[in-house]
Amino acid sequence: MVEVLVPATDRRLTTLATVKEELGIADSSKDTLLQNLIDQASAYVEHYCNRIFALQKYKETVAAHGGLYLALSMRPVVSVETVKENNQLITDYVLETPDSALLYRKAGWGWKPMLNWVITWQPLPNADIQTYEVIYTAGYILPDDTGRTLPYDIERACIDIIKSWYTDIEAGRRIQSESIGDYSVTYVKDMPSEILRTLDVWRYWI
Repeated sequence: MVEVLVPATDRRLTTLATVKEELGIADSSKDTLLQNLIDQASAYVEHYCNRIFALQKYKETVAAHGGLYLALSMRPVVSVETVKENNQLITDYVLETPDSALLYRKAGWGWKPMLNWVITWQPLPNADIQTYEVIYTAGYILPDDTGRTLPYDIERACIDIIKSWYTDIEAGRRIQSESIGDYSVTYVKDMPSEILRTLDVWRYWI
């Protein structure tokens, strides 16, 4: 189970200035529309990829399986604040790599499966008890913040989505709407396959 402790204040995957430059718009007459499209396109990318890219602080309760690695759900892991087992602090672990979200522990992570009686006690498949509580920060610094770490191909996909929608809106083509999370996404055609191929690299397949 993953709980967001500190949500991101901004989840926009590109900036107004960047979009205006791409579209060759110098004045502020389209700012409201473009800002809405940035919000909508960012929400579309999150929804398609099944993940939030902005930095957030999480609390995750997770089961281990008796091996040397404990796998966290959110990536990249920027920092790990605490790891506890049954409220006891664990410190003898290392983060393998931020993108792997794997915590390595030489002593191993314990396994506590739920049991079922079938002549003898046997572990129930996919019913491990979540004994570890991890508080950590994961995600990317977005383009509007100092020291951005968001991969450029994610921003490129977001910009291309905005440009596609904006072009159709300006041409007066038929608009369709779809609600995604807190946003209402406006579009007029199927998403170009090259954009989806870019996003597939970053997609959580769940």
